[in-house]
Amino acid sequence: MHGRDKDGKNIGQIVVTRYNYDTKESDTLATLDAKSIASSCTVGNIAALLSDLANGRGGIGLGKQVGRVLHGDHHTLQREIIGFALGVVIGLGEQELRWTDLRNETAIKTAKKITESLESGDLSIGQFI
Repeated sequence: MHGRDKDGKNIGQIVVTRYNYDTKESDTLATLDAKSIASSCTVGNIAALLSDLANGRGGIGLGKQVGRVLHGDHHTLQREIIGFALGVVIGLGEQELRWTDLRNETAIKTAKKITESLESGDLSIGQFI
């Protein structure tokens, strides 16, 4: 997919920046290809990226924005992305509730319900074609 965003920027390129406190501006450190980064990531790297992205960025709102950008992706990739997202939810739901608190208890209970719905067949993402 990797087209351009509404401002004409190539969404397949990631510009790595760092805020410079002396100049009070962001310095460009590198421009990298999203596909190269994705193919180089370990499971731990992906978890760290998701955690850092979610931290203060609006959770569901950010996810909806990403989903809208992905409308143009190939249909098979859309199914795989939904499967990936559900896999993250299932994985989070596998933790025991005794390790939760008020900040994540409801989310983990919801993850467990989604897992139950998938396992029972009440919820499906379809077959891989």
